[in-house]
Amino acid sequence: MKNKLSFMGGAMAGLFSLLAASSAFAEPCEKDGDTPGTECREYETYVVPGGQGIVYKAAGTETPYVGGGFRLDAVRWSHHNDDFGPGEGSVYFQASLLKSPSSEHALGIYEVGMSLSFERNPKRRYLIPYFGFSSGGIVAEDVPGTGFVQPTLGLHLYASPNVVADVQGGYVFPTENVDQVMGVRGQVSIRFHAW
Repeated sequence: MKNKLSFMGGAMAGLFSLLAASSAFAEPCEKDGDTPGTECREYETYVVPGGQGIVYKAAGTETPYVGGGFRLDAVRWSHHNDDFGPGEGSVYFQASLLKSPSSEHALGIYEVGMSLSFERNPKRRYLIPYFGFSSGGIVAEDVPGTGFVQPTLGLHLYASPNVVADVQGGYVFPTENVDQVMGVRGQVSIRFHAW
C-alpha cells in the first residue's frame, strides 16, 4: 500500500510539473489591433473518431491491464478568446479491451466523459493542459462488474481542427468491489477529423 501511494504521489507530481511548464508558453491570442493567426482560429468539430492505448492497474491484480480501443469525440471545440470559460473542450465516448498477464480473461471498459482546458486563451496548438472526468462501466469474467467515476488530468500534445493527440491519467473510483477494481489508469489517444 505504501508503494502504491508513493507511486501515485510521484505520478501526480510529474503531471502537475508538466501542467505548470506548459502554462509558461501561454500568451493571449488577441491583442489590441492584432489579426488572429492560425493558432487562434476558433472551431467546433463533431464526430471525431480515433484510437487509444491504455494501462490500468486495478488493486485486485498483480500486473496491470494493457490494451487499446476507440474514442469518439461527439463534439470538440477550440475557442481561444477572452470570454469566460476554457479555450479547449470535448465531450466523448470511448470503449477499450484490456488484458493482464495475471488474468486469463479480457477486461472491457466503456465510458462517457468530458475534458476542459485550464486556460481560456492559449496562443498555441501544443502542450495545452486539461482536466476532466468520465463515468462508465467495467466488465470481465474474473473481475466483478461495476460502474465507476474517474477524475482525470491530461495534456493535449497537439490540438488542431483535424488532429488531436493527448495523454491523460486518472484514478478509477468504482461503485462496487472497491478493493478489487479501484486503481490508477493512464492513456494516450489520437483522433482525426477529415471533413
